[in-house]
Amino acid sequence: MKTEAWIAWRLLFSRKTLIGGSAPLALLGLCLGVASLVASMAVMSGFENTLREAMADITGHVQIIQRSHKMEEAPEFEEHLKKLEPDLLASLRFLRLEALLAREGKVQGVFIQAVDKDRQAQVMNLASRLVAGKVSLEPEGDIPAVLIGQGLAKQFH
Repeated sequence: MKTEAWIAWRLLFSRKTLIGGSAPLALLGLCLGVASLVASMAVMSGFENTLREAMADITGHVQIIQRSHKMEEAPEFEEHLKKLEPDLLASLRFLRLEALLAREGKVQGVFIQAVDKDRQAQVMNLASRLVAGKVSLEPEGDIPAVLIGQGLAKQFH
């Protein structure tokens, strides 16, 4: 019998009781610790996948940010990206601004993201995240189309 197995046998089965000493408590603690670690890893893995899908639905898989106002270079840049990455399915230009929203004495900082309405469906999966209304970025008269988050809608009625 190997030394480790002999020590384990000796600690688990002492002569005084069938399973004696603190060994059973230590073994139970080890089993509970491993079980809780496995459960928490499974929960975190599911959370990570859900979060990744939600972020990709809203913002796409990759963002390249140019901090300038030179939008006339965008078509050439998109062609350059397609040469670098032939598997590129679609691209979308967007504009992101910080703003304040105020109504009836309530003030909230918000991000405004403007997208190309003709190409957004190729990159963003907004329909899967829609709670109410429709995903249509066509303006209604002089009013541009706006999609807002559920929390902001509840806060500002």
